[in-house]
Amino acid sequence: MTGQVVASIMSVPTVGITPAMRASEALSLAYEHHIHHMPVVERGILVGVVCTCDLESVPPDVCVSATLHGPPIVTQPQASSEEALGLMNAHGVGSLMVVQDQRILGIVTRKDLERAGVPMHDDPRGYCSCCGEYEHLREHATGTLCIECFDRSRASEVVDQGGGD
Repeated sequence: MTGQVVASIMSVPTVGITPAMRASEALSLAYEHHIHHMPVVERGILVGVVCTCDLESVPPDVCVSATLHGPPIVTQPQASSEEALGLMNAHGVGSLMVVQDQRILGIVTRKDLERAGVPMHDDPRGYCSCCGEYEHLREHATGTLCIECFDRSRASEVVDQGGGD
């Protein structure tokens, strides 16, 4: 079903972190809450967004500020789901912070939009050829894969050592 407003499909509450937080601490929070994107807030002001794949790519003691994406791309709660997808596509992001009066109300992700029935086929970044994921894509010999399928494929690859029959 399309035409829904962002407020009806966004995820709440958000788990905010600070720029000074260590990557390992932020990852622990993300894993604990089963989330992938987190707003970065400093002195009550939204300064950016960080995702787990960025945090996983740095040493554990690195500050979140080194990996955050900012300024954050935001939307209003009354925006349509199609408008949200258009913003994500235009800016090449996988999530939008939902704000009103400079207050974070929630977060809307591509997965939220997909669950709401928004057609995702027009995503210019493509999708994982294995599971259909639209975020955190990597090129692989078998096609475009999300990071999870990419890691699984690397772990299961069998290297021919020769000497066979």
